Amino acid sequence: MGKSPRTSSGYRTAVRSEAKNSAILLAETPPGMIAAASEQAALLAFTQASERVPAYRKILAAKGIDVGNVVSIRDFENKVPLLNKALLFGSYDLPSLCVNGSLEDAAAVYTSSGFSSTFSWGVETASDEEKLRFGLDLLLETYFSATEHRTLLINALPMGVKVPARLPIVLDTGPRADSCLAAVKTIGPHVDQILLVGEHPFLKKLAEDGATDPAVNWPSRRVFVITGGEWIACGYPAYLGKLLGQDPDNHIKLSLGVSEIGLNVGIETPDARHIRRLLHADPALSHALLGDAPFTPVVTQYMPDRLFIESPEIGGVPRLVVTTLDLERRLPLVRYCTEDWARVIPFVEMCETLTKMGHGDKLPRTPLPFIAMFGRGKSLAVGEARIYPEQIKELFYADPNLAGAITGDFRMEASDGQLRLRVQLRREAESNTATAGKLESAIVSSLHIPARVTSVPYAGFVEGLDVGYQRKFRYLP
Repeated sequence: MGKSPRTSSGYRTAVRSEAKNSAILLAETPPGMIAAASEQAALLAFTQASERVPAYRKILAAKGIDVGNVVSIRDFENKVPLLNKALLFGSYDLPSLCVNGSLEDAAAVYTSSGFSSTFSWGVETASDEEKLRFGLDLLLETYFSATEHRTLLINALPMGVKVPARLPIVLDTGPRADSCLAAVKTIGPHVDQILLVGEHPFLKKLAEDGATDPAVNWPSRRVFVITGGEWIACGYPAYLGKLLGQDPDNHIKLSLGVSEIGLNVGIETPDARHIRRLLHADPALSHALLGDAPFTPVVTQYMPDRLFIESPEIGGVPRLVVTTLDLERRLPLVRYCTEDWARVIPFVEMCETLTKMGHGDKLPRTPLPFIAMFGRGKSLAVGEARIYPEQIKELFYADPNLAGAITGDFRMEASDGQLRLRVQLRREAESNTATAGKLESAIVSSLHIPARVTSVPYAGFVEGLDVGYQRKFRYLP
C-alpha cells in the first residue's frame, strides 16, 4: 500500500539498515564477549552514578561503600547495595535522583501504576526520547517489517503511557475499547497492518468485543499484538489469536516493561516463545532450569548492551535486579530491584541445559540472555498448599470456553482449608451457569485442593468496577 508519509525514505532506510546490521553483529559475536561487555558497562555506570547523582552518593556513604574498591563484576555483585522503589522514590526527591541533581533538561516524566502504594518515576531528556523512538522503530522493523508496511499502532496502554515510535501512525486511545474499534473500522482500511499495544486483560476485552462486530472482522485484517503488564498464561496467545483470526506464534508478542526503566526490558523472541513451550511441556526441564516452579514463567530475551540484569536470591527467592547502562540517561539506576520474582538464564547455560535434558535439537539461535519472569510472587496459603493467582489464570486459558465467559478479574481467599474464589463474568456471558462448576473441577483436579468458586455477574463484582483497565487487577486480599 505504500510507506507512511510521517517518515522520510532516509529514516526508513536507516532503521532497516540498523536492524539488519544489528542482527548480523549479534549473530557473529560470541555470547561470552556480549556478557563481558555488559559487565564492564555496569561498572562504568556505577562509577558515573556515584560521582554525579546526589542521592546515590548519600546512599553509598551511608552504607560505607568505597567506590574505589569496586573494580570487578564480582565486587559489583557483592559490595554494591541493592536499591528498591521504597528506598529511592520513597526517601529522596526526584531531582536528587537525577544526574547533577537537576530536572533542568527533562522533556518527559512518567510514573508507575502505584499498585504497590509507592509511585516510582522515570525521567527523559529530549535525547533520551530520540533514543527511545529509534529503539522502538528498530523493534517494529525487526518483528513487524514496519518500514515496508504502513502500520497503525493503537496504543491502548493505561495512565497516558506513550509509545513514541516514528515509523507507524500512532493513535493514543488508552484502554477504551470503543475508541480502539472505531479506529480499526475507520483507519484500518487505509493501512497494511494494525498493531495493538496494551495490557493483556484489556486486549482480551478488545478482541472479544471486536469479534462480535461484523465491521471489525478481525480475520480479514493483518493484526499484531504486543502485550504485557503482568504475568500472562501460556494459553492466552492461542485464545487471543483465535479471536483475532491470527497466528499466535507470529502475531502476538509478550513484552516485559518496567515503568521506571522503560517500555521494553525484555521481548518474547521466537526463541523465548519456544523455550516457554518446552518448559510448560517438560517438568524435568523446568526443574533443571528453575527449580520447583509452581507455574511456567513468561520467557523473554533482553539486550545486554542496554541493561545489566541479575537475579540474586533475596529472602530465598530470585529477584530481578537491573542496572541501566546508558551513560546519558537522566535518572540512572544501579542494582535496582524491581521486586519481581525472576531468574536470569545466560544463553550458554540455556543451551547446555537444553542439551543435557534431551533438547539438543531445539537450541536457541539468538545469543542473548533470557529472563524467566514469574511476577510478584504473591500467594495464598490454602491448608498446606500455596496457591498463586497465576495458577488460576492458567486454568482460565486452558479452556477457551471458560476464558470467554469471564473478564479475567477474580479474588481469592482461604477459608477453613478451602480456596474461595469469586470470578467476574463478562456482561455477555452472565447466563453461563456452568462457569463456576467447570473452574471448581479444574482447580480440584489440577491443584489438588478443595475449592468453592462463585461466578459473579459483571455489575455484582464491585471490587473491580472502578478499575476501568487503568490499574492492575488485585487478585489477593
